[in-house]
Amino acid sequence: METKTCTTCLKEKTTDNFRSAHKRRFPQRLRAVCKPCENRYNKAWKRLKTPPSYLSSERKRCASHRNVRRELFSLLGGKCSCCGEKTSDFLTLEHLNRDGSQHRKEFRKARSLYRAVLNEVQKNPSLINSKYAVYCMNCNWAERNGKKCPHKSLVNTIED
Repeated sequence: METKTCTTCLKEKTTDNFRSAHKRRFPQRLRAVCKPCENRYNKAWKRLKTPPSYLSSERKRCASHRNVRRELFSLLGGKCSCCGEKTSDFLTLEHLNRDGSQHRKEFRKARSLYRAVLNEVQKNPSLINSKYAVYCMNCNWAERNGKKCPHKSLVNTIED
């Protein structure tokens, strides 16, 4: 088995630890740096080259979306209309007219959908119980699949 010395870590390694220098022109020639050293260099380079403004703007967008969700859910009652669940991570928007799929297709991201629904509900509060409601994911899935809500059934059993 052939070996080669990495110019970065100065360790002698087998040739399968090195990438080819140029696959088309020189497929037999190997790079001078081993794969682990090259991976470390690439990660460090990406970390340096990623602009912090992108990261901070992404955090702001996520925080903005959380605020929109929180405000929308508080307008719609702040808890699941079926079972009363209040944990915001479990809550979702329910379209009572069963037109949620069509409504989602109008928007590229959930962020835009929630913002549009919030604006619509703020302009017309009568839509709160006629068009939109807040459901937890369990109630939403049961309702979507035409099954009985798990919180309304008398006995919850786990079948073996």
